[in-house]
Amino acid sequence: MKLYFAIVWTAFALVNCGGGAQENSAEANGTSLQTTEETKPKITGKKIELTISSDDQMQFDKREMTVGEGQEVTVILKHIGKMSKEVMGHNWVLLHQGTSITDYAMKALDAKEKEYLPEEIPVIAATNMIGGGETTSITFQAPAKGTYDFICSYPGHYGLMKGKFIVQ
Repeated sequence: MKLYFAIVWTAFALVNCGGGAQENSAEANGTSLQTTEETKPKITGKKIELTISSDDQMQFDKREMTVGEGQEVTVILKHIGKMSKEVMGHNWVLLHQGTSITDYAMKALDAKEKEYLPEEIPVIAATNMIGGGETTSITFQAPAKGTYDFICSYPGHYGLMKGKFIVQ
């Protein structure tokens, strides 16, 4: 397991710690995490479709998502990077209120066979794990009014890849 983390963090360092004239930003790599028409919420009656993008720099393009209570929500996750899911996989996981992000992430470390979704801590919704150039989605009913946390559960990503899911 330690070797696995060494490989993941080495890959992360190579992506984010380049030197000289080379720039390692998402824009320099031909990717951009800016909001576009495609990523704006699409609302149809009681249904809402939200698109969130991720990249090879362990970033989501949104830190906050807002929906209505009871709304049918479809979250579309796009990985606009180039790295495979074995090296820089991403998912979108919506935690129940009161769930510790750190506790969930630590349990996820031991759930590689389940794409880092530990069964002993239930979640509201979670997408599949994807790699660069891939897209996935999940549809679920918005929970009760309140603020919920969302994260990427790939090992080590939760520190940067997290946000608030607000239900009004």
